[in-house]
Amino acid sequence: MKRILSLFMTAIVFVFVSAPDFVYGQSLRDMLYQPAGRIVVQGESAAYETEEPDEEAPVLLPLADSDYVTRAQAVYFLVSALGNELKAVMPADLSVFGDYDEIDPEFLNSLGIAVSLGVINGSDDAYLHPNDYITRVEVFAIISRILANDDLPADKDDGSMFSDVPDWAAGDILRLKNAGFVRGYGDGTIGAEDYMIYEQLVIVRDRLVEYQNSLPANNLYKSDYYAYVNEQWLSETQLPDGYAKWSNAEQIAQNNAYRIQSIIGDIITDYYVGNIPEKGSNEQKILDIYRAAANEKYREEVGLEPIEPYLELIDNVNSIAELSYALAELEKAGFHSILPISVNSDFNDSSKYRITFEACYTGIETGVIKSGDYEEVENAYRSYITTLFIAAGDSPPGAMTKACEVTKLCIRLAEASMDEADWDNPVAINNVYTKSEINNLFSNINLENYLRALGYSRIDSVIVYDEELAHTINSVLTIENLDVIKAYIKAAVLDYSSLYLNSELFDAHQNYINEISGVESKVAPSAYAVSITQSLMGMELGEEYVERYFSAQSKKEIEDLAALIIETFKKRISELDWMSEQTKATAVEKLRAISVRIGYPEYIIGYKNDAFNVRSIDDGGSLMQYIIDYNRLRSRENTELINSNAAVDKSSWSLYPQSVNAYYDRANNCIVIPAGILQAPYYSPNAGFETNLGGIGTVIAHEITHAFDNVGSQFDKNGNLNDWWTAEDFTAFNEICRKFVSEYDKIEVMDGYTVDGMLTLSENIADIGAMACVLEIAGEGNPNLDELFKAYARTYRTVCTDTYAKMLLSTDEHAPNKVRVNMVLSNFEQFIELYRLKPGDGMYRSEEERLSIW
Repeated sequence: MKRILSLFMTAIVFVFVSAPDFVYGQSLRDMLYQPAGRIVVQGESAAYETEEPDEEAPVLLPLADSDYVTRAQAVYFLVSALGNELKAVMPADLSVFGDYDEIDPEFLNSLGIAVSLGVINGSDDAYLHPNDYITRVEVFAIISRILANDDLPADKDDGSMFSDVPDWAAGDILRLKNAGFVRGYGDGTIGAEDYMIYEQLVIVRDRLVEYQNSLPANNLYKSDYYAYVNEQWLSETQLPDGYAKWSNAEQIAQNNAYRIQSIIGDIITDYYVGNIPEKGSNEQKILDIYRAAANEKYREEVGLEPIEPYLELIDNVNSIAELSYALAELEKAGFHSILPISVNSDFNDSSKYRITFEACYTGIETGVIKSGDYEEVENAYRSYITTLFIAAGDSPPGAMTKACEVTKLCIRLAEASMDEADWDNPVAINNVYTKSEINNLFSNINLENYLRALGYSRIDSVIVYDEELAHTINSVLTIENLDVIKAYIKAAVLDYSSLYLNSELFDAHQNYINEISGVESKVAPSAYAVSITQSLMGMELGEEYVERYFSAQSKKEIEDLAALIIETFKKRISELDWMSEQTKATAVEKLRAISVRIGYPEYIIGYKNDAFNVRSIDDGGSLMQYIIDYNRLRSRENTELINSNAAVDKSSWSLYPQSVNAYYDRANNCIVIPAGILQAPYYSPNAGFETNLGGIGTVIAHEITHAFDNVGSQFDKNGNLNDWWTAEDFTAFNEICRKFVSEYDKIEVMDGYTVDGMLTLSENIADIGAMACVLEIAGEGNPNLDELFKAYARTYRTVCTDTYAKMLLSTDEHAPNKVRVNMVLSNFEQFIELYRLKPGDGMYRSEEERLSIW
């Protein structure tokens, strides 16, 4: 049965309330809130003459337009209009009423259904009076009964009451009046004893049918709005081969990959018709990288040759000093293992670069290890590494022994690593060590010599993100552990290289990924080649992508929308009741300083990296060698940034223009919305305002809110780690954050698996802050809020394997997509009012439970 009471309710209420989806000439409200009487048509309008009805009422239908309507006729018409919706309702036994014999058989079923639903109950004398004309006050009383379980608004309460309402109906009429359902004649009366005529009933019936057709087909929106909006897509969408997860992001990324493939295809076509690209040009590099990636036969011939010098380097290590040198050579080539070094902006002064000690190689996601539920993944990883060792020349027994030792070490390092959520705590990871302090921290290996071997000549300080992990690494770096360390490093090299070498290693990697993510797949060679080419030439390809697929009009529209969102966010900050004026002023300063970057960075126009040289496979080049050369170039660039004391380039992007993503950069206080995501369902230049607001509008507002989440709130307008809050305000803010964590922790998404409220805190704040902002832009009473909410829900539609979904719960800082829809929307009164949700509905949250922050 589909929302029986609700449908019957709306059948009558629609007489009095104009729905946003319908626009008519003369409103139904205007027609019905006139004194009952016979209609006298005067041109295009209708006037009413009040008169007494005939003594004998007609029983059967049809009636003349001006005939009055009986109780039985009114109920019959409304129930008939609902049709199949009421088939499941068992009609009440009407023989208990004294005038049962007076009911025409044509009306028995509909009256029985109405009584069963409680719409009509009979009078005090136990009679239904089916042939009496129905008065306005009776209709209003029926409406009030239907709405008995609904929390009606009372925003029209002006303290007055209609003068002609009988006492028995006073409570019902007052309730409807305060909710705006009843307006009266304008003279202080409601026409309580006036009758309804047939023409009005036909209008009601027709509107009811049309309104019924506009209602949701089921009750799903009350319990699971995400599933309600995406029901058809979810039922029809299958995971494509090679994917553990499929959503709009993957769909658009695939489309963008086809576009990139088209760009590459044009270069290949030119090549085969004799237009050889100039050596060193972007076209030459793109062509040669793609050819090397797509040529599986050539990769088989090359085998492990590109990494053999590095494997030999590891094998020849006989001391910790030799290990230090070998690790430096491996690090420069991109083989990160136990001493991972990078360069990032200084937390305290974002204009400066600092050497940073990163998270080491653990083989298995640290979040999975820390969850405790990792036996299957551990076994899969051990088997995978065994295969890699055999491919590199070890005997099967020797490979198995090594793999077991490596897996144990990986688990030890993962267990010593900080929790995933702690990586979002800048205070916890901003551990600055001087040169002498870093040498003391790594007492078992001379880290200063290691850094100099990497090419760093200016070593003032090092930021160690994870101190506990650093202590554990140091304890591992002993001569007694050398054989295990060497096996571990070799595993890291082989694991990283498996994507770029022969089919034996590649298939081993793919099988491992399939096993831990719950898919069965094989990557298409063309898709693989496009992906690899993009990873090395993304900005160069991005320039052509923007030229072909991104318009200046779209860029301008998104920039304007972002400006509107920022202004709205400013207004919302000014209205916060938990923040002082002092902190508000500083927050607004930071908000106004946010740089909005849409589409692409200007520097890609004519961009060319002359330092990156690519030899074609005809000249002995190979895909793995391209990867190594690219990494060595990046390593040299990092050392030069430190050695020259260069200022941070705050114009740089960490995404390509064709990327399907967006981000807020705390160090640069900017948001980046690449061209790649600016397409349906997130954005379309042809879509309505609310559709785009629910799509890309929430994405933009989400990234802006990140400037004020639990992490971004600790950085000032210049991107520096700086406490700009009053103590009282920051305490209040953290109390709200704790409520976020508590409420999200309660959400069970799979049997025995819940959301990690702390891990997902920053994203949850951004989600709810974004929705609050776009709803303010949409405005109160916006007739298109339904489309805004649906557009928002569509952006998160996803199918995923259970295995992968479980892994994401412990590793992904985002809540599952269903939660990002249902949990977010259920916190907003606009959503609850629009869909008439009430306690007991799955999508309803009480005011005490609702989350609000920005």
